[in-house]
Amino acid sequence: MSGTSDQASARDEAPSARSVSSAREQKTGWWSDGIAIALAVLALLFGVVKHSPFFVDDAYISLRYAENLVCCGELTWNIGEYHEGYTNFLYVLMSAALMAVGLEPIVAVRLLNVVAAVFLIALVAWGLRLVAPGRAMALARGALVLTIGLTPGIAIWVLGGLEPVVLGAFLTGGTVSLLLVLRDGLTWRNGLLTASAFSFAVLTRMDAAVFIGATGLSVFAALDGSWRRRFVIAFIAAGIPALVSFGHMAWRISYYGEFFPLTFYTKTGVPQELRVLSSALYSRSVMRWAPAILIAIFSLVLLVTQRRRDARLALLGLPLLAQAIYITWSGADHMIGARMAVPFMGVAMIFVGALAASFAPKIRALLPALALGSSLAMSIVVAPAGPDRVVSDARAIGAYIEKNWAPGQIIALHTAGAIPFYADKHTYIDLLGLIDPVIAKREEFPIVTLAQIVPGHSKGSGKYVLSRDPDIIIAGLVRGGVIEDPAFLTDVELADLEEFARCYVLREVEVPYRRRVLGTDWTAPGHFTFRYYERVCEGS
Repeated sequence: MSGTSDQASARDEAPSARSVSSAREQKTGWWSDGIAIALAVLALLFGVVKHSPFFVDDAYISLRYAENLVCCGELTWNIGEYHEGYTNFLYVLMSAALMAVGLEPIVAVRLLNVVAAVFLIALVAWGLRLVAPGRAMALARGALVLTIGLTPGIAIWVLGGLEPVVLGAFLTGGTVSLLLVLRDGLTWRNGLLTASAFSFAVLTRMDAAVFIGATGLSVFAALDGSWRRRFVIAFIAAGIPALVSFGHMAWRISYYGEFFPLTFYTKTGVPQELRVLSSALYSRSVMRWAPAILIAIFSLVLLVTQRRRDARLALLGLPLLAQAIYITWSGADHMIGARMAVPFMGVAMIFVGALAASFAPKIRALLPALALGSSLAMSIVVAPAGPDRVVSDARAIGAYIEKNWAPGQIIALHTAGAIPFYADKHTYIDLLGLIDPVIAKREEFPIVTLAQIVPGHSKGSGKYVLSRDPDIIIAGLVRGGVIEDPAFLTDVELADLEEFARCYVLREVEVPYRRRVLGTDWTAPGHFTFRYYERVCEGS
């Protein structure tokens, strides 16, 4: 009897012992993940300090819209001209809200990005706990969380003034919420978090719809259960954001008269072979600024070749694949820092962790180690970005225009960011079509300059520009060029027009600016030559 009693007692105690062990392991896991998050934030701060002067010229386009919304109640670039020249609607609104309470524009957008980056790191840690739980995966999770903090592209876009990090936080948040649905079932909380995060993502940047739509399809195709359950989850993940996107599109049509932002037409309305070439050039940026993305792509290949069937892997991997195809098709981006890849870094690292957890213990650390090693190497090797030369010059030119030119002039230029922002008492014509529907929708145009292979820089129209009778035309790059040495299509076409030769005269002025002394943080006064063409004829 005593032996039977002892066996029963052992059986009763075993669950309690296992519970204590599980609780201890979970507590240890949280401590290790917390340390990884703290290290990742410190690594991110290191990258931010390293690249601290960087701020991209295109960010001033969004800031001009936000400033006009705050001051005049119009989401416009030129007051009274309703053209959508931004691709980050919700980001512009959030920037405007911070500016309305008194924050300086650059401080406002950088604050948004810092908060989003910290959330992104925490969300990656949470997602990795869902797909790679347990003490055995703690080091792998820590490596992948630290990878996010060390990624140079994330640090530079915390500073750069555009939306990649904020978009990444929303997309990662939606994906983590879906993973909670897989673990805990569909609850009101998980459903609301998923729908909200993905809806905010598609409002932040419209082409996030590719990732979100692929997520919905993978939910319906890969999850177990009845088709009704799968349909409900897919609708929450992709259907509700789609309805939000359609609502935004309806507003866009009523406000701007267009289905899509004008940048969509300028970037995709070029020959496909040119877009593929741009994407090939863009891949070099990914290797430098977000190298762990290549580990994620390698993981996708592993997933296919190993034929691993796991709903979580499909949920994470298929949207990444769809987004990679879209980026290639669209021509990617010309900016440094792998801007188009940064928003998907969080989901990519969760995917790498999920796949690593499915391998045997001896090789499960390989993928996280490669991801961490590549990002660590690039965080050290990549030189500081420094200030954007275009922005430095454009600020000086904007200050010169504001001081010396009469308000209300019509100025045509290719660099549509900092000059219009800092010299805001004028009307501007964007010669690349990012904020001009006539140039953006031009269908037939020649490729005659090297700069036209850069995404968003292919179009122009000399005849159209002259039809607007601009007072000033700034040819070429930010400091202005001469028509005889054209940089863009509009330069080439203006040179062939008799009206331009007759009515515009080249002017040259010396513009003062502060330049950094090589190898130090000191700045010294200097001058550069600013060239522009001034109209000397009466308007047509």
